Amino acid sequence: MLEIVDYSKKYGQKEVLKNINLKMEDSKVYGLIGNNGVGKTTLLQSISNFKIGYTGEIKFNNQTVLENQSVVEDIVYISEDMFGEAFYTEYKIKKLFKILSTLYKNWDQEFNTYLVEKFNINLKSKYKKLSKGEKNLVNLVIGLTTRGKITIFDEPTSGLDAKTRYAFYQVLMEDLELNPRIVIISTHIIDEAANYFEDVIFLADKSVKIFDSVENINKNAKSFMGSPEKLVILKDKNIIDVEKFGGMEKYYIYDNFTKEELEKIEESNITIENITLQNLIVHTN
Repeated sequence: MLEIVDYSKKYGQKEVLKNINLKMEDSKVYGLIGNNGVGKTTLLQSISNFKIGYTGEIKFNNQTVLENQSVVEDIVYISEDMFGEAFYTEYKIKKLFKILSTLYKNWDQEFNTYLVEKFNINLKSKYKKLSKGEKNLVNLVIGLTTRGKITIFDEPTSGLDAKTRYAFYQVLMEDLELNPRIVIISTHIIDEAANYFEDVIFLADKSVKIFDSVENINKNAKSFMGSPEKLVILKDKNIIDVEKFGGMEKYYIYDNFTKEELEKIEESNITIENITLQNLIVHTN
């Protein structure tokens, strides 16, 4: 289990995240979502021990992650700039994979060979010369091959076409059946990735706004459109946004509703629609 306890992070005097508390179970896929600048990458890099200087504690299987090499070696962090300007970006992909195979104890060479063929990776190409999309594809292959007990994909499919994104998620889900682990995915292509999330962590206003299963979120996130007089029936619910259309209004709500409540609302000539995860972000401050 991955536990984050009273985590807060500042850059200078600017507080980015405050009092984050999360428990992530093994063998689940988590979606980390939120607007740009909300602190998603900061949190992921803290979990991966790339960022320190925070308050609180991050633990994996009851061991502190911070500067604990025995724990950190079980964590894999994949992002589009994961290598930066490191000297080994000058290497050909084949050599890069060989080096990484010595650094990650769960590296599966047979699986790597399969992925190279599936995604048509040119092992003779230099990593530094690849396009953004090609680099990200190589990074994804690394993330899949390493099979870290915690595997983090930060914007994994940026620069990839729809067919390749779909193939990546399919391979990931198939491999998780055989090699279960905690997977955390942060992406802006939310409605596509949501099909593979089990639980969602929604960051906003420095904190965790929602931490729930996709199933529950789909039940609780709804919009209601009608006249202001009719919508008064919803005044005690958790209204996250309001839009006005002439004499009509649309309430965006994240809350629990019984079957009887929804039937009563519909009888009041109020139109009810489900909100996608993408729209939930758009309409949450």
